[in-house]
Amino acid sequence: MIIKNNEEFVGKLSAVQAQDGKHKLTFIVMNEVEIPEGAISIHRLHALEGQRIGLIRIDSGYRTRKIPDKR
Repeated sequence: MIIKNNEEFVGKLSAVQAQDGKHKLTFIVMNEVEIPEGAISIHRLHALEGQRIGLIRIDSGYRTRKIPDKR
């Protein structure tokens, strides 16, 4: 899956790997979302693993946000 401009994907990030010039983000609710390798720091992505996050594409960039668990 590739995120369209101004589209946000929300899910629990379960794994991150670098492959073929891209970061592959695996979410529990779906298989993979691909973003360009330099779009977000791999260290930032690894720090978000296991958490519910939002991933939004804005113009040519990507942003992440932590989403608090509903209690």
